[in-house]
Amino acid sequence: VAMDRSTLLRLSAIIFFTAALSSLIFQATTFALPKILDERLQSILGSATQLGWIAFLIFSISSLAQLVTGVSLDRFGPRKVFIVAALIQTIFFGLMPGLYGWPALIAAFCFMLGAFGQVPINDYLIGRMAKSEFRAQVYGARYVLSFSVMAISIPFIAWVHAHWGFDRLFVILAACAGAILLAVTLLPRR
Repeated sequence: VAMDRSTLLRLSAIIFFTAALSSLIFQATTFALPKILDERLQSILGSATQLGWIAFLIFSISSLAQLVTGVSLDRFGPRKVFIVAALIQTIFFGLMPGLYGWPALIAAFCFMLGAFGQVPINDYLIGRMAKSEFRAQVYGARYVLSFSVMAISIPFIAWVHAHWGFDRLFVILAACAGAILLAVTLLPRR
C-alpha cells in the first residue's frame, strides 16, 4: 500500500520519537532493576543470591513478552499493540513510587513486561513502511538513535538516583511512557 508523503513523515517522526524514549526506558529499567529490587525488596529478600534470582526471573519471563508482541502485531496491528505496551508502562511506572515489598515486585514485573514487549514494535513498523532499497538505512539510523540514547541513559539514571532517588526516576519514566502513548495515538489506524 503506497503512503502519501505527509503520512510517511508522520510515521517516521513517531517511530524515531518512540524509539528514543523506549530506548531510555529499556536501558533505565534493565540497568537499574537489580538496584531497584535491592532497595525495594529488603522485607522479602534473604540474600544477594535471592535478589539475583528474582532479577533473572523478571528478565527472562518479561523477555517472552517480545514473542507475544510479535504474534499480536500480526494479529491486531501495531497501533493497538503499541498502545497496550505504552499503557502498561505508564500505569506501572506511575504506581511504583513509594512501593516496597510484594507490591513493588509486582509493579516491577509489569513494567518490565511492557518494556520488553515494546522492543519489536518499531522494527515491525520500519519493516512495513520503508521501501526495501532504503530499509537498511532506516534501521541503521534507528539503531544509532537508540544506542546513543542508551549510552546517555546510564549517567542520567545515576544522576537522578543520586539527587532524587528512584521515585523520581519512575515519575520520569512514566512521563516518557505517557509521551509514547500520546505519540502512538497519532499512528494511522491501518
